[in-house]
Amino acid sequence: MKMRQIMSLLLSLALAVGLFAGFGVSAAADEPVTITYSYWGTPDEAASVQAVADKFHEEHPEIIVEVMAIPNEEYTTKLNTLAAEACMSFNSVHMEGFDEMSTTQIQAFESFMDYAREQGTTVILVLSPWHPYLYGYLITEPELHKGFFQVENWLREYCAQNNVPLYGSYDPECIDGLEETDFFDGLHCAGTGIARFFPGIPQALQQLETGTLPDPLAVHPRTSLESADPDVVETLNGETAETAQEG
Repeated sequence: MKMRQIMSLLLSLALAVGLFAGFGVSAAADEPVTITYSYWGTPDEAASVQAVADKFHEEHPEIIVEVMAIPNEEYTTKLNTLAAEACMSFNSVHMEGFDEMSTTQIQAFESFMDYAREQGTTVILVLSPWHPYLYGYLITEPELHKGFFQVENWLREYCAQNNVPLYGSYDPECIDGLEETDFFDGLHCAGTGIARFFPGIPQALQQLETGTLPDPLAVHPRTSLESADPDVVETLNGETAETAQEG
């Protein structure tokens, strides 16, 4: 796969995560969206990735991509350091205060997806499940996580309308056979867990070509507005519910 295709795939995933949970994306009203994309690699790879990011920003000035290149041997240490620093400003699950999906972020996401298609890139979206404990906490505190109740349904509608491959779910109960031992820690799904819902890029591309992709609308996470507890749905105003359903 060409570097351009790899970068488009990873950046789209980074933006999707930021859209959903606020990780790595910052934006105020009427200001450009900033995406921080970190990765490990060689100096040559760093130059290639930066060139792609610069080209993308040139064509989409409303999105700023800040590239954080980390040497292979320093990646784990750097991530641990960043996580420790983030704990000073983020809460335990980085979700409180996420009241609604930002129009700016939605437009940025759609612009990036359009850009990827224009470049001839196939984007595959993968939703890595949350640990059962944390997901269960989110759905018992709806007032603190209103935006989270909009996200997965919105993305599923988008993928269904645009024939974008989508695998996985934030809801661990939507993944057959997923166990707590399939997680590295309280949040991050391990390879054994990912293997339970993502067949790999070659098979995903084959499914796209043969028209046998999983139906994004066939999965109903517990945070979806249609299936959420009535008391939860009542906490969302009419405008929010309409936005989530319209995608």
